[in-house]
Amino acid sequence: MNQKVQIEKKHRPAIGIPLVIIACFCNAAMATMAKLINLEYQLPNQVLVFARFSISFILLLPLLCLIPKYRPLKKVLRIKIWPPYIVRFSFGLLTIYAYFYAISKISLNSAVLLTYTSPLFIPIAVWVWKGVGISSRLWWGLIVGFLGVFLIVGNKGARFHVGYLVGLISGITAAVSYVAARLQAHSEEPICVNFYFFLSTAIVSFALCAKTFFQIAPQFSGKLWFMLLLLGLFGALFQGIIILALQWAQVRFLGAFLYFTVGFAMLLSWLVFHIKPTFYSILGLGLIILGAVLMTLLDPERQKTVNETSSS
Repeated sequence: MNQKVQIEKKHRPAIGIPLVIIACFCNAAMATMAKLINLEYQLPNQVLVFARFSISFILLLPLLCLIPKYRPLKKVLRIKIWPPYIVRFSFGLLTIYAYFYAISKISLNSAVLLTYTSPLFIPIAVWVWKGVGISSRLWWGLIVGFLGVFLIVGNKGARFHVGYLVGLISGITAAVSYVAARLQAHSEEPICVNFYFFLSTAIVSFALCAKTFFQIAPQFSGKLWFMLLLLGLFGALFQGIIILALQWAQVRFLGAFLYFTVGFAMLLSWLVFHIKPTFYSILGLGLIILGAVLMTLLDPERQKTVNETSSS
């Protein structure tokens, strides 16, 4: 009985999948706000990154005031394993810099799509870091999902722009960051993970933009501050929910569902920027969803859990 509970808690897609889909919407909304701010205000990329992390950190602080009523704050914020924090901080910060740069230089759909090539790099990151290979059956889901990605991108990359390369780099760094987040989810409190992540990224990003920020901040309008608030809010929700999702399902499995961010980005581009999806975009999105479904059906951990549950 105890073994069954441990297996279910280690990998329960029924909980992890809805959480990661909600996180995908929050990330697409954050990217949309970054694109809107870039188009309307041409805010420097380093200032945008600082605003994203500092506002997320500020929004997290009220939760810290509530924790002492239920648990000692010192215990909640105690770091048990250091290395994943350092890796996630480093690669997470690089991801956002590259992500926002790509958003400012190429279309929202292309930037989001290139960043969300990360599921293709997650198995490699897991193999390099932990020495764990991926089941050959799961590659069918990844291949179908990547085919959908190819259909959406089309030949946009034929005219080379550095934004495409930077967007792809953000996908690679994001993969490493997700693997680190999964390791954190094994032993750390979600609020502890995000507290130190937002704090460290806010400090470093501020150091990189302090002079520029103090020069232009007095000129910010109320509308811009509100847009920055939404940027930080959606960013905080994404980080918090993705950590919860990773507590309930393996990163190699949830990686395929990160593709839903592409679908949400297409929808928001249609609603906000009036860019209608093409036939190939819709077909590609369908393949992406099919790939995620295949990942669910072919997942060996799912089959193991089902078999052990039915036999108990």
